[in-house]
Amino acid sequence: IASSYCLNEAIQNAGWNSTDLNECGFIFSTTTSQIDKWQNILPLYFLKNLSTEQISQATRHQSLGLTLVELKKYFNIVGPSTVIASSCSASLQALCMASIWIQTGLVKKCIVGTTEILSDLTVNGFNSMRLLAKSISKPFDKTRNGINLGEASAFICLEASNLSNNKALAFLTGIGLSTDAYHPTAPHPEGAGSVRSMTMALQKAGLNPEDIDWIYAHGTGSTANDLAESKAIKNIYKNTSLKIPAVTSTKSIHGHTIGASGGLEFVIALQCLEKNMILPTFHTSEIDEQIDL
Repeated sequence: IASSYCLNEAIQNAGWNSTDLNECGFIFSTTTSQIDKWQNILPLYFLKNLSTEQISQATRHQSLGLTLVELKKYFNIVGPSTVIASSCSASLQALCMASIWIQTGLVKKCIVGTTEILSDLTVNGFNSMRLLAKSISKPFDKTRNGINLGEASAFICLEASNLSNNKALAFLTGIGLSTDAYHPTAPHPEGAGSVRSMTMALQKAGLNPEDIDWIYAHGTGSTANDLAESKAIKNIYKNTSLKIPAVTSTKSIHGHTIGASGGLEFVIALQCLEKNMILPTFHTSEIDEQIDL
């Protein structure tokens, strides 16, 4: 329901019609999809009175691609499509891939969508890694002790810049993709992958670090992420005498929405560009001296 509502809003906002949907691509990103339906039915396998319909439901909702399939069918989207399920980077990776699809001529328009709902798998998984905060998350704070989980859905309509559309909210001019391959659950302590990604994005956009007014950080509130991210940002600015711009995170308000976090915050960033404003990091009172941003 959240996915179909948000996608419809995005299509209306972009001024697209049925012809546009027939020709566009669709990249959906998520970590859990509709796994909550599956996990609630799975225990019934151990009961003797399991019905055929219950077995069917349990099987049908295992696929990460189910939401994509249903949305394509409902909105009659027939172009190329794929699902990305790379945890916290999923929706920004989807946005980058959509940009590449357009640049290479695979499609002229592409929908980038993401929806993340909480499930036992997500909560227990992060709890097992001891990453859940005992109270409100405090990104970059000296006393930060973990993340707050959240739910979100966000959809973006992306199209080639040579298409005339006076409803365009912004231009995506630079992207960067990288992989740490350092540890299954922890970032590289120096933020090596983030440095590569930010460097690539700046180069593709034709910008210098000093051109940036605001760095909208991942800022999860976990000890390892925030420190690694701060080191990556400092690395980007090491060769400039100018002060590092504002660095903030909004995850203490809406929570860490896992696969949807990049898409959600991309939409928030678009609204901030429109209003010419920088959002603060809420609930953070004393910056960690090791971070010093």
